[in-house]
Amino acid sequence: MPVKNFIFLFILLACSCSNPGKHSPETHQMPAIQWIPPPPGTVVDEYKKRTPDPLNEFYFTVRISSTAQSKKGIYDLLLAWGPNEHEVSLTLPKWTKGVTLKPMLKPDTGKYHCYVGFSAGDDTFHELYEVKVDHGDIEYKQTKAYYLQPSR
Repeated sequence: MPVKNFIFLFILLACSCSNPGKHSPETHQMPAIQWIPPPPGTVVDEYKKRTPDPLNEFYFTVRISSTAQSKKGIYDLLLAWGPNEHEVSLTLPKWTKGVTLKPMLKPDTGKYHCYVGFSAGDDTFHELYEVKVDHGDIEYKQTKAYYLQPSR
């Protein structure tokens, strides 16, 4: 009789160990917090620094504002150096399905210099454009591009 109990326990133990992943606790990754664009006209991010003009209160300003199409990744970008203002459309790249990109600004070490980019919900800044003032002129140029590789 003890041999039968031993064989039964051995078979039971062997069957329970044959699929170790089934009984192990499942690990779930916490999904990134999905960003929802605010209503049109809302300032999403802004970088502002006063110009050296002692007579006027002028600023170097870079401001991202939401639009009616912000869910598609289209925003308004205001660039200003003193009284000179220029507004352009900022279009963020296409990303994976279900992820809404959040536009962001990142100041640089230069006096009137910042980067325009985005976050995909993981708080990582992805640079797209550079904005700086050079000899009184605002320069706005693309520095990087992003694209999704097709799945195979």
